[in-house]
Amino acid sequence: MNTPVAISELITFFKKIYPYLKEGLPVEFREKVWNSLKKFNQIFKILKFPQKVEDREILQKIELRQKARSEGNYELADKIRDELERQGYWVFDLPSGTKVIALKEKL
Repeated sequence: MNTPVAISELITFFKKIYPYLKEGLPVEFREKVWNSLKKFNQIFKILKFPQKVEDREILQKIELRQKARSEGNYELADKIRDELERQGYWVFDLPSGTKVIALKEKL
């Protein structure tokens, strides 16, 4: 197996679909991509997949962070975001609100 070529092809694939991500990909295509990535990872074991966060303590911190941001307390909001990132969570501020995900080795 030629690992460098496989990874190069994966990068090329992502470069090709990246421009379409803002528009949104059709559900069927997303499912095919997701399944292909899972198969790829069964062999190479290098990808981490996002997991929905359901930990009550983390969700409370996100609520506190959202409140701080809405009140203009960006110093506290940044501190909470940094703390969550140190714990392995990614925080995204979207027009629809703040989202947090955890990255796991496997699904």
